[in-house]
Amino acid sequence: LIDGRPAQPSDVVFAIGGFTGTHSFTFTKENLGAGPHTVQIQWLVDAGGRASIGDRTLSLNYLQGQAPDLSKPFYGLQPVVGQRKVLVILWDPHRPDHPAPSKSAVENLIFGPRPSVRDYFLENSGGRFTIQNAGVLGWYPALHPWQLYWRSGPYDPANLTAGDRHRWVDVQGKYGAPGSIRYLDDDGFIGGHSHKWAEAVTTANAHFNYNQYDVDKNQLLTPDELTVLMVIPQNSPFGTQRPVVGRHLPTEQPLMVDGVRINSIVEAYIGSPPSLGVVAHELSHILLGTGDMYFSFFQPYAAGPYSLMDQSPHNPPHLDPFHKLRLGWLTPKLITSDGWYTIRSVETHHEVAILYDPIRGDDEYFIIENRWKGTSYDQFLPDQGLAIWHIMENPAIFDTLPTPPNVNGLQWNDPKWKGWSRRGIRMIRPIYGPPINWSLWDGANPQTGYNLLSVDPNPNHVTLRWADGSPSGFSIMSFPPASSQMTIYVKVN
Repeated sequence: LIDGRPAQPSDVVFAIGGFTGTHSFTFTKENLGAGPHTVQIQWLVDAGGRASIGDRTLSLNYLQGQAPDLSKPFYGLQPVVGQRKVLVILWDPHRPDHPAPSKSAVENLIFGPRPSVRDYFLENSGGRFTIQNAGVLGWYPALHPWQLYWRSGPYDPANLTAGDRHRWVDVQGKYGAPGSIRYLDDDGFIGGHSHKWAEAVTTANAHFNYNQYDVDKNQLLTPDELTVLMVIPQNSPFGTQRPVVGRHLPTEQPLMVDGVRINSIVEAYIGSPPSLGVVAHELSHILLGTGDMYFSFFQPYAAGPYSLMDQSPHNPPHLDPFHKLRLGWLTPKLITSDGWYTIRSVETHHEVAILYDPIRGDDEYFIIENRWKGTSYDQFLPDQGLAIWHIMENPAIFDTLPTPPNVNGLQWNDPKWKGWSRRGIRMIRPIYGPPINWSLWDGANPQTGYNLLSVDPNPNHVTLRWADGSPSGFSIMSFPPASSQMTIYVKVN
């Protein structure tokens, strides 16, 4: 036990029966802060038994870790390099007010030269990751009137056409609240969206062999083998990542094509004009394990337009630095002592600075990155300068944060707005807001160029504090005007 908590492995067997030899065991405890700790060993004898332990030696070795600890996945985030194959299925329900763009326009948007989703990932990752074209198929017309796939609410005969075998039934319990009216069709689907996902995948099967992408031959297509992206015409962009099935009733069956199972797909309602941002956002979920960061209400620490996972417009910004770090796309520079430090543009140099206190541990720290528009995908940002982020990796901390000032408490405590990506990544703005227009630190503007201290007597200034409100001991000073290289002074108390 380290400070009363189990190390790893937590349990070992000393002896069985009349053993009289010697054993050696190694126990590991990670993420300890510097300073004194209590180390204990406990042993237990089975009921009715007796045991004795003779000579014993305990040796202690310690290594100073790097913050963050990138050696293990974090909520599914881990280094991703290389290329991932993406199959694009163009599916058109022919809704009158939502015309489809040309196939070539969609293909160029996703796989073409700059600007494209393929090139967006190349730039964000510093050439470490991108997507590969496994095929762009369609446009396939929907097999049924468009109303079938968007049915909701009570049964409406106006949505049926002559000979339509799809109907509304009262499904009790499993698929809805008792007495609710849910969609059911003779293909065994409950919900028109589930129907359209399966329909698109199976329709494309006439022109595509899914089995050839099952690299490990386990009859399951995983996103690292092939990702299916379904594109649907719609004027306003929207996207989802969803599990798919072959049917719901009478028993749920997997979606099987060419002898392989597909568990999930990504769909993009492509927008008019077609939106690069919505495709990049949704593919980031399934290929990279990224988390959503957006809120439906004012949140002073939200990433806003400074991360694809918060805002994904037609011209999307880069990912935030925490996602990039965890994906293995950035080189971190640890700052643990006073000095002048030059922060170069993250878009070009793919590096950031980290403020880390080894006494506190490696699951809470600050990231400094230089966001410089240049000619990168960040060129449409509303501002440029240094972005400063407060990172909390411990759910006991980020899921119990108090409601920030000027934020609705009911909304803040709604479970859907919790989680590591929304709560554990906070942007520290020079102007708290609302609104959140002043987000980056730029010495050319007195309002965004003041010294960021751990303790500041000026109540209008934000400070650099840990999640529990205690001063971090770091001060970031002498902000220069925004540029592709910004040299700052960091004081470490």
